[in-house]
Amino acid sequence: SLILQGFALSQTASRGGTLALMIAAVFMLSVLWLRKMGIKTFLIFSVSLCLGMALFCLLFFPVLFAKFQTLTQTDLAVYFRLSRWQDTWNMFRDFSWFGIGVGGFQELYPLYKSIPEKPIFDQFRFFYAENEYIQALAELGIVGCGILSALVIVLARSVVRMWLRVQSKTLFWISLGLASGAAGMLAHSFFDFPMHIPSNMALFSVFGGVLWRMSRSYAAMPSGIKEEREEVLAPSRASWARRRIFGSGVFVLIVLWIALPFLWRQWITEHYYLKAKKKLDAMSIHNQVHLPELEASQGFLEQAVRWDSRQARIQYEFARLYLFRSNLVAGASSSLPSSGGEDGLRLAEQFLLGAIQRFPLDGEYFCLLGQLYERQNKKESARTYYERAIYLEPQNAYYKFNLARNRLSAGDLLFSRELCRQILEYNPSYIAAIFEFIPQYPGWITEKNWLELIPDGENHWLVAKRLMDYLDEKGNSSLAALIQTTMNQWQIQP
Repeated sequence: SLILQGFALSQTASRGGTLALMIAAVFMLSVLWLRKMGIKTFLIFSVSLCLGMALFCLLFFPVLFAKFQTLTQTDLAVYFRLSRWQDTWNMFRDFSWFGIGVGGFQELYPLYKSIPEKPIFDQFRFFYAENEYIQALAELGIVGCGILSALVIVLARSVVRMWLRVQSKTLFWISLGLASGAAGMLAHSFFDFPMHIPSNMALFSVFGGVLWRMSRSYAAMPSGIKEEREEVLAPSRASWARRRIFGSGVFVLIVLWIALPFLWRQWITEHYYLKAKKKLDAMSIHNQVHLPELEASQGFLEQAVRWDSRQARIQYEFARLYLFRSNLVAGASSSLPSSGGEDGLRLAEQFLLGAIQRFPLDGEYFCLLGQLYERQNKKESARTYYERAIYLEPQNAYYKFNLARNRLSAGDLLFSRELCRQILEYNPSYIAAIFEFIPQYPGWITEKNWLELIPDGENHWLVAKRLMDYLDEKGNSSLAALIQTTMNQWQIQP
């Protein structure tokens, strides 16, 4: 088992999985060691450990979070997790008692997301907090998590009582293996989302159910059986046990008969959706549109709709497909109407409106619809949808960049300049993109208001440094010197 798990971890290079395996092994060794020390020592050790961990998290979590955030920004995986944990904790503070509801994290998280997208125009979509405990607090609140904690405590208490009294080596080692596996999964939940993977959750439920059954069956046995024949059921109960096993099997078959069609439909829809999304994403990244790839994507999306036509994300990918088709030369052979004309934009608009109607909490849908209206020169309609996207995700620099470009083309220079200042505060990488506006709109940025683009927040030095480097690169040494003088006034050396 260890060899198999070690091979799997070597292939995935999962740091969380490796840590979970180590904790499971340490848990097993600790139980073996503590079992020899008696009930009193075992209970004192367990309670002290739980209280110590709780006190440590309460006292040092904010300090450690700030410390590790400054040390690990180069590791995007760690940086993203720290940012999401802080954002999810803020979500929990707003909905402390009853939470936002199970499954509500994906919908509400954009309102709390603080991490900017990197590189400049990539959008990170987070569906999980990468910490099951913080996400459970946000979704279930104190009440829901209290109920779950009570269930875990009751199960743990029952298993511990069995361990302290059981004499059967078979029963002890089977239960210890199950408990160690569950402990590893619980440890992994601190750094990932294993409980949101159905197979993992099913396995954890099996572990818990078998442990509960073993501990309760042992507790219900007469004392003579416990001492003399712990591994053999009493004859009077054997027939009843067989009937229960048969009934449980029938129940499982009925559940599978009901659930399998739904699971198959869900899987096949996901399969075709991901194949289409992969092709469309590749064309978007490379900024190259190929007709065969579009035809293949269309076929995959049509298959996905055949199995499930209610998903907003499929409607969104259809809209992207039609927008790509509208960029091709009119008259290209295709089953789609007018791939290079207005019909493509009209169909893309219909699919985007349908996606928004089905799921009105994704800012990306609103932003893409705003870009579509921008192409049709409907500036006010585009502004409306950009603002809705920003409302759903207030700190998204990409949405604000689109709105700034929209307002600048409409002549609103002051508002667009303020938006650019906010954009640079979130993500200084937008400097080059913002400066592309300057030749198109004379008078938008002058020597008097260059410094207005530098935000007042924690990124002000970084933005000023990048701005100075950019101006040096473009040969504008006078403005670079002006920014250098300003930085010297801040008494910060570049």
